Formats: sequence, C-alpha cells, structure tokens
Amino acid sequence: MCCLCALQDKGLALTNRAIGSGKWKKLRITILDRDGWQCAVCGRPAHTVDHIVPRVKDCRSYAFEPSVFNLEILARNLFNNYLEANITIIPLAVGATTGSNMLHMSSMELGGAFSSIGEAISSGGEKLKSCFRFQTMAVSMDDAIEKLGFPQPDYLKIDVDGLEHRVLEGEPQCLQKVKSVLVEMTNKVQVFVGRHTLSNGNPKYLNYPSGVELPVHPSYLKQREKSIILVEGIFDMLNLYDKGIKNSICCFGTNTLQNSLKQKLMPFKAQGVTHIFVLFDGDDAGQKAAKHLKPILEENEFIVEIIKLPDNIDPGELSKEYIDSIREYIAR
Repeated sequence: MCCLCALQDKGLALTNRAIGSGKWKKLRITILDRDGWQCAVCGRPAHTVDHIVPRVKDCRSYAFEPSVFNLEILARNLFNNYLEANITIIPLAVGATTGSNMLHMSSMELGGAFSSIGEAISSGGEKLKSCFRFQTMAVSMDDAIEKLGFPQPDYLKIDVDGLEHRVLEGEPQCLQKVKSVLVEMTNKVQVFVGRHTLSNGNPKYLNYPSGVELPVHPSYLKQREKSIILVEGIFDMLNLYDKGIKNSICCFGTNTLQNSLKQKLMPFKAQGVTHIFVLFDGDDAGQKAAKHLKPILEENEFIVEIIKLPDNIDPGELSKEYIDSIREYIAR
C-alpha cells in the first residue's frame, strides 16, 4: 500500500511554494485540515508537500526507486519521519517486463525526475535527452508478486513521468485484485480538435497541430464501470453522455486506435473495464471499421460486442428513447 507522506524536515515553516498552487493547493489544504495537520501514518505534525495518504494504521508500503540520486533522499525522509519500519525501499525500476535494462536519466540532481527504463523516451513520446545512464534491473508487478514473493497490494500509486502505461502493462493479474489505483497524469494539452457544424462540411475535422496522435476522450472514467461504449466522434460521445450513458468514449475517427492501442485503453483496464461495446456509424464504412477493430480489441483481452445501428444513422443523431434502449441492453 502506498502511503508515503513526504514530510519536510521538522521545524521548516509551511510556505505557499511548499503547498503548491491552484487545484493542488486546495486539495492539499483540504486533506491537511481533514487530518488536523497530522500525518495519518506516523502521527507527526504534517508540514508536507504531498500529504495525500489514507487513514490506515499498521499498513506496509513498498517504495520502488531506481535512481541512485533519489535513494538517499527517500531513505533520509523515511528516517527523519519515523517511517523506516513501515516502508520498504526497493532499488528497482518497475516496468512492463522483468530483466536487466538501461535506465536513462535527464537529470543528476538529487530528487530529479523524468527518467526512462529501456528505451530513452520522454513523457511526451519524444526521444529523452539523457545526461546519465546505467544498467539496472526492472521488474513487472506481476513478477514481483509471483516470483519475488511480494504481497499482493491493496492500493497502487504510480508516478513515472508520463510512462505509467508501461507499468500498467506489466501487472494485468495484480490489477484484478487491487482496491484502487492512483495514476499520476500530466495536465498537458495534446491537441485541439475542431469539427464542422455541418455534416457535409469540408473539411469535417480539423486538428491543431496537425499530425499529433489523438487520444481517446475521455481518457478515463469518472466512476467505476465494467464496460465502455466506444464511438467515433466527439458529437457522438456528447449525445450519449448528455442522454444518460456516462461511460461512452470517442476515438476521433476509425483509424486512430491503430497506434498505441494498449496505451490508450490501459487506464480503462486499470479501472476494471472488461467489456467494450463498439457503436460506430450505421453506414458501410462505420460497420466495416467496427468489424476490423473487434479482433484488435480482443487481442488486448477485452470482451467486444458490436452494436449495429440502422443504415446511415450515427450515434450523434440518436434520440433519448433509442439511447435508453442501448443503456438497458448493455446493463443486462
């Protein structure tokens, strides 16, 4: 269970810089007020940068940290806050597979971030500009449990600088048993997507900047669901969402899931999604795309079903009554 509280050294004054700003500042202050400015794990005064911890006593935590520059800070932090008996430091990287690989680091500063195990790739998908690297071991969470004897975790917190999907790929069995997964997300605008207000407008879609790989939207569900309804366009998704189907997502066209499919759908798998209902346009092109996509989704261990619409009807045109019938069907 991950409950690192990252307390500052005793005696340091609480500052706006330490707390952060914006939404994070409000969230942290809310949690600090909830706990009476006291760490829920160790009981000490909580002068903290990252105090999002559960109210659970006598829990065991395992902190995976492969960086030689960050291990000292982590160990000192635990010792200074009387947590050395509760949290075990594992000097290994966590990844999709288990084995020896190169750790590429973009910084040699103590407490630095933005590293990559294996391929030197940044959180944005570009080549990582590494200034230091060394060979080390990486382990998948499934292998850590099955082969190394680690206990099955109840909770996971994953923060690996935008490469969280790689960690999730290595724990399909582990994810089936955890109670909650907290994944750090980058609050970065990827692309602006425009759609013509007329169905016969030309061009129908316009993306800026051009050539950017489009994500699915939304990229995760706000509440836990066993299934998602996959549609083509944003107007399709909004129509379903406005009329009661909150677990609908759009892929911005039938060809966008060909690349990085695992990365795009892994957050839904982590949330417990097992079924995907494909609801593409009722024309020949939409149905052909749905049939082509079905086996690709099934290769990623989803149960897939195609919902066929009448000819030349798309989900963005469906009435409330029709959408209610779809919701009843998928809930059966």
